[in-house]
Amino acid sequence: MKVLITLLILSCISPVLASKHHVFLIHGIGDSEKAFGAANIVLNNLLNESSEETQFFLESFEYQTGNDDLNTVDFAKSFTKFFKEYFKEKTMLADDKFSILAHSQGGLVTMNWLYHSFKGDAEFTDFNFIRKHMKTFISAATPYGGTEIITLALLFRRLRQYLQFGKKELDDMYFPSAMISKMKGMLLGNDPEFLKFLHSLNILNIVGVAHRLPPLSSSAANLQDDTTVPVSSANMNFYYLKNHKRYFPGLGEKIPVSETKFYKNATVVPVNAAHISVLFVPGIVKIPLECKILSECDHPAINFYLNHLLSKPLPKVEEVTRSFVVKLKLEVSKKSLSYSNRDPALNVTFDSKTFNASKVFGKKFFLDDIKEKESSRVYEYYYAGKLSEDNLKEHIVNIVIKGPTPFHIRREADFKISPGYQTTLDLKLMSIGDY
Repeated sequence: MKVLITLLILSCISPVLASKHHVFLIHGIGDSEKAFGAANIVLNNLLNESSEETQFFLESFEYQTGNDDLNTVDFAKSFTKFFKEYFKEKTMLADDKFSILAHSQGGLVTMNWLYHSFKGDAEFTDFNFIRKHMKTFISAATPYGGTEIITLALLFRRLRQYLQFGKKELDDMYFPSAMISKMKGMLLGNDPEFLKFLHSLNILNIVGVAHRLPPLSSSAANLQDDTTVPVSSANMNFYYLKNHKRYFPGLGEKIPVSETKFYKNATVVPVNAAHISVLFVPGIVKIPLECKILSECDHPAINFYLNHLLSKPLPKVEEVTRSFVVKLKLEVSKKSLSYSNRDPALNVTFDSKTFNASKVFGKKFFLDDIKEKESSRVYEYYYAGKLSEDNLKEHIVNIVIKGPTPFHIRREADFKISPGYQTTLDLKLMSIGDY
């Protein structure tokens, strides 16, 4: 009898003794907590049903998306206030944790919040608290490499107002924006200690691949996306080759493939989902109410969210990606150019021994506005390609750059590409007059 009473007492007080895990949901541009569907109910119930040691609490954060005067850093400051207020009357014990599930722009908001808190900037959170209690970060369909389709919304104010898109937040997600460069710097490890912290979070990076829906990119034939964000842009892992060394005329001056570095920042999982629910294609974070019975749920990402938050092995990945992006970043001295043409006459060719480059690579699909430096200009070009289903692996590609004038010296490099990833080639183009 005493044993039975003891068990009853323990069962009653176990929720009190269990550690707590707070999960914040952060939506994207022009959206609200509705972006997550019934996640507050479904995920909360499923997580708590699956864990006896931890109590889960889900909370949505909403911010002023659609305000032309606010950008993602402003939204990160708003999250700081929300975060402080949330924990005002909730004592965090040593084993208590919090995590973030962010969709689209919400990932940029999260990264800015983490980074500026890490730097100790005013209006942000005490980083010691974050370091002590943050367990993980789940990023879904966030455009870390930028996205092209927001161009129309930037051009037409009425469209922005209808969709509730703010101009500054649109600017932040544009392919060549300062915000996207800032994200790249974080993930490249410009601040090694911050990158080390990101790696400690064991980030889950969900990437959407929408089937049977038209991509909206100008390189739609070659570039897979979730109808909004290209798979390579949503991917926090990437290849990077930087070489600004002086080089000289001659066929032997080729950058070796060994200079291509791979940056692994997260566990990347592609799923068959759209950025938001469209017709018969589920939204990547929109969890339907029927998923409260998991056996009756066919949402492509829910088991990845659940298992990751429960620290269980992830399910088998069924989706595959085929497309890749090459971003060519060329710095050219101003004195070598006798004009300020926005698109200089460059001759860029790709070749590979393992696939037909002329069929795999599409035409240049995006040109950045020129970045002016004191003595040079930086041009950025984007090329997309899609590999055949029987050749989905890492490849070595050769690039040859000629021009823009007869006095510029031919530049050649071998580099790596892989389906689902972006490769950035950050090169300096020299002319005879530069010596």
